[in-house]
Amino acid sequence: MTMNIPSAAVGYVSAIRKEVRNFTDDTRMAATLANAQIGIRVVSRSLNDLTTEDYLDPKRDTGKAIVWRFLAQSESGEVFAAEVSNAADGTPHLVSVARDSRIQVALRAVRGLDHFKTLADDNYDISLLRVTGVLMEAIWLRSTTTGKQYVMPILAGPKELRLGDLYTEEQLKPIIRELATRFRQLETPRYAPPEEPTAKQPEPKQPEKKPTEKS
Repeated sequence: MTMNIPSAAVGYVSAIRKEVRNFTDDTRMAATLANAQIGIRVVSRSLNDLTTEDYLDPKRDTGKAIVWRFLAQSESGEVFAAEVSNAADGTPHLVSVARDSRIQVALRAVRGLDHFKTLADDNYDISLLRVTGVLMEAIWLRSTTTGKQYVMPILAGPKELRLGDLYTEEQLKPIIRELATRFRQLETPRYAPPEEPTAKQPEPKQPEKKPTEKS
């Protein structure tokens, strides 16, 4: 099995080296990120996008901002991440740096992909799938020979998605549809707001009765 991690344009890597000092005073972090070993293209989808048939179609990314996440590990074992995005004029700029346990999970997931027997004897392009609206990030693999696609959650809020498990596109669809239905219900008011009381209209005034004269 061969994993093809697309190479980021030189400008994206240069943006880290030029701007990382604006984001951290940690010299070890800055030096490590300036020599990041892994760069992964970040692909964003909404929860509604994932309910459509072509939600993993790369054509959906045409015209969108390009985001890359770079992962790096220092000699002491610390793991760091940096994200670079192109500005409105197309120039790449560093937008964030981070260090936390989730980065270690992502790096371990990428390096451990060759342990999955279902991925043997094939070549795969790798991206990072980010789902807006829910707390979910996943490694997204696409076969360059058969077109078959797999998704492995590395950060998932919904309990239906197990971290580190490999899902085929067919396995993922019913789970995503259920999540989308649930979130739509959360956005819908569960009760009608009480009606505001209307002002009481004054009763029509009755004409005064004149006393009758006695004969």
